[in-house]
Amino acid sequence: MSSQRRITNYPRTTGYERQVLYGAFFFTQFNFTPTAEAIEKNSWGARQDGTTHILTTFIAAHGKVYLQAIAAARQSIQNGISGITGIHLEDPFLSPARPGISDPSAIRPLEEDDVVALKRKARDFPGIILLTIAPECQKPSYLKRLSTSGIILFAGHSEAAMADLAYTQDATHLWNAMPASTSRNPGLISEVLGGDR
Repeated sequence: MSSQRRITNYPRTTGYERQVLYGAFFFTQFNFTPTAEAIEKNSWGARQDGTTHILTTFIAAHGKVYLQAIAAARQSIQNGISGITGIHLEDPFLSPARPGISDPSAIRPLEEDDVVALKRKARDFPGIILLTIAPECQKPSYLKRLSTSGIILFAGHSEAAMADLAYTQDATHLWNAMPASTSRNPGLISEVLGGDR
């Protein structure tokens, strides 16, 4: 995926680190309640099984609700909620052919105003913003602008070929919501497992 930048600001811990956390304590779903309070409950619940750090995850929703999720993650980090390293947006810039559990009606390509809003949010975000995208469904110029803004791009819910992966660093839930590798189309899985990621 590119020689852009690798994830270097992720904390080194002796506990369990969880990249994807939708909900934990009392089934608090951050997706339904994108607030710092929901993140705090999920963080507390995750700590009960030994998790020390989480990248709270927000999945596909209509419009620009993802901006509320980023604001909630920012607030939770600023409030000192234990173990929050940032946010993972698995939303809504996925492939309609690979929705997984996401609402297919919410899936759409990046637009100019999304890129502007995401870059603005990333400018002084106090943690990690990881964005899962289907790169083959996006304009490469948008991906380049996001990747140079500090947002970490992962391919997921995608049918991307190797040529589509120039601005991504890795993949979200490898094997799930993506086609299997074949001899004629090694695709995303082969690139992640056998490439220089």
